[in-house]
Amino acid sequence: MVGAGRSVAIITAVLCAAVVMLGVPADAETRVALVIGNSAYKNVTPLENPANDAKLIADTLRSLGFALIGGGPQLDLDKSGFDNAVQAFGRQLQGADVGLFYYAGHGVQVRGENYLVPVGANPTKEADVDFQMLGTDLVMRQMEGGGTKLNIIILDACRNNPFAQTGMRASNGGLAEMRAPEGTLISFATQPGNVAQDGTSGNSPFSKALAVTIKRPGLDIFRVFNEVGLAVASATSGAQQPWISVSPIKGDFYFAGPPSAAAQPRTPDDPAAQVWAVTQNVTSQAVLEDFIRQFGSTPYGAMARARLDELRKSQVAAVTPNAAPPPSASSPAPRTQALVDPALIGTFEHDSVADDYDWRFVYSIAPDGTYHLVATQSEDGTFQAANGVYRTVGSKTGRARTGRYRAAGASAIEIVNAGGAAVFRPLDRIVSVNPARPVMLGVWRAIGVLNGVTYTLTIENNPDGTYHYEGRSEDTGAFVGTDQQWRATSALSSKTDKGTYRVVNPRVVEITGSNGPTLWQRQ
Repeated sequence: MVGAGRSVAIITAVLCAAVVMLGVPADAETRVALVIGNSAYKNVTPLENPANDAKLIADTLRSLGFALIGGGPQLDLDKSGFDNAVQAFGRQLQGADVGLFYYAGHGVQVRGENYLVPVGANPTKEADVDFQMLGTDLVMRQMEGGGTKLNIIILDACRNNPFAQTGMRASNGGLAEMRAPEGTLISFATQPGNVAQDGTSGNSPFSKALAVTIKRPGLDIFRVFNEVGLAVASATSGAQQPWISVSPIKGDFYFAGPPSAAAQPRTPDDPAAQVWAVTQNVTSQAVLEDFIRQFGSTPYGAMARARLDELRKSQVAAVTPNAAPPPSASSPAPRTQALVDPALIGTFEHDSVADDYDWRFVYSIAPDGTYHLVATQSEDGTFQAANGVYRTVGSKTGRARTGRYRAAGASAIEIVNAGGAAVFRPLDRIVSVNPARPVMLGVWRAIGVLNGVTYTLTIENNPDGTYHYEGRSEDTGAFVGTDQQWRATSALSSKTDKGTYRVVNPRVVEITGSNGPTLWQRQ
């Protein structure tokens, strides 16, 4: 129903697109970023926005699958803090696919070399920069030594030289041009030798444009920085022109996914906000109730309760329509045709086993010609997981499946396979995720929408290496079934299916759709 066989196909597609236990492994990129923002300078005028910029960029990168050195933005670093962070960055890059270094704060050029300024720097002569500041060439050496496929360096540090009056007269304004090594892109907030704006609205024009643009699916790395440049030039009336240095880069890189993923933008790393983004428009009361159980104490919980009340009221209105006025004596009573054969009205279920999974479909058809379908899928088995790669073996047939996983912020793990990706969060809200060594034990859940249909995936991984998986999706729509012919149209995906039906006995109906006949048992 929605064509028995087709129901299986639809729900399988919904669940398999994101579930951890299905499909063939995909090549998931390992992304590592070091984000630094220095605002609280002690010996020169502090800067208002770099710390804000670093927080903004760190949150954005985390939502795009980057593991952050130190677990978040590194703020107001002195020289030793700078050195330690860059060393940790170099170590973490070993075996990674993509490395990204972002810095906002003061930067100076001396004799054609660029230096990033710790908050405690206080040079009195040119030679002091070697001991009190960090050369950008050191950052590049650490990144080159990591063996990554792609390195990205982003410098929002082209501000006025703060030490112009302290004996560093050889220092010019802005930063010097840098040559990008192989497989590297270097992005400057403005052209070499020019000065960038710090911004007056909490963030610099460059970082604000960067955070917005890298979240746009379908933009490759070159289009991203071209769009950033256009946005900054527009915001500053042409006063600031971002600039890049790039060497040949093998393959394509997308911050937020290739064009095929454009319809599925990523959401911020606030758990409630991320789940609410895919839940707010559902028509399933069960999904909303589950959301309220998990996030009822957040501001989104109030919105979910309001949405649930709205659905309940509309349901009551649907089953208690206003009485129609009686026909006049001068006109014959209108002829009505039943939308649904009485033999199809009620709740039916169909159970099956396919490809290691236990399936159950519960289909309810109302007299007013509406339907509600709940499809669940479950599996038990054993698992192994280490170094970002997992392998599962189903208990029914022994079928093995593999995939990859990685931390998605401090409270979630992203599972990736050929079917797609899903971000799982622990039902125990106390659990935190180590970005370097994520562990997925206990009960975890992902909620998403595919083709308008909401799905919920739940995985319980036990310390003894066993797991239990359940997937659930719901669909509603319009149903017509008379004279052994039926047609169903989903209100969520707008897809229509049709076929024939045969009443076997008062408790069993045979539904035939595009994938053949299926027997449904009345509850």
